[in-house]
Amino acid sequence: MLPPLNSLDLLKGQLPAPQHIHQYQAPPRFRQRREQQREQHWEQHREQHGELHREHYNHHSSPSGSSSTSHRRSGSNSPTPSSHSNVPYTLEQVHFIQYYREDKNIQWQAIVDPFKAQFPRVVFPQSNEPNGPKGPDRQKGALECRYYRAQMYPKIDDGGNFVFDQNGDVEWMNIKVRDRNNYQHISILQEYFKLVTRCPEEVLTYSWTDENDKKEAKRIIEGRAMQGRGRLLGGLIRVRPTL
Repeated sequence: MLPPLNSLDLLKGQLPAPQHIHQYQAPPRFRQRREQQREQHWEQHREQHGELHREHYNHHSSPSGSSSTSHRRSGSNSPTPSSHSNVPYTLEQVHFIQYYREDKNIQWQAIVDPFKAQFPRVVFPQSNEPNGPKGPDRQKGALECRYYRAQMYPKIDDGGNFVFDQNGDVEWMNIKVRDRNNYQHISILQEYFKLVTRCPEEVLTYSWTDENDKKEAKRIIEGRAMQGRGRLLGGLIRVRPTL
């Protein structure tokens, strides 16, 4: 037989009171640093593997407990601008930065105005940090950031041979500017430092390269052709597609 209904009230009184579970919330400064680290990991991953779906990457690379934050941010109509440069530069724009810095040895602040004049549609995002860089300093920092991320070179094994992946494509490695001259195979990578030796074919077509450099690019192309060589292997870096 079923127990009387009034006996159920006694059972309720015997149950322990529910306990509230307090979920740990990281301090705002820690959360901001974690977001910046995830953005940096994304940029490094993109340079090595090409463009992937950003939400897919964030979901799998986020620390435990932060994926829900990523999904909430992806559904927002007004995303918060990144605290560092995340401008989707074209290959020509990356080459412009490399050319002015490497080939012409121009200081960073002096590169900003020529870049803006050549590519007026590029919009530099403003820092969301109260004391973050603004105006010209922000623009200079954005160009520097993209330049250092573009220090991608074909991977070379200990025997001096290029390394390829399972698809037959050259593998990439990032070398810091300050470490380049101490690299084991510097004699091979020297051709990749300046734009005129790395991508002479592009130097001939760009309107903003000097005439003397165009002549040098033509001479390099002809010289490599006589040696049975074409483009440098891994000379063109991957860039994020623009909208």
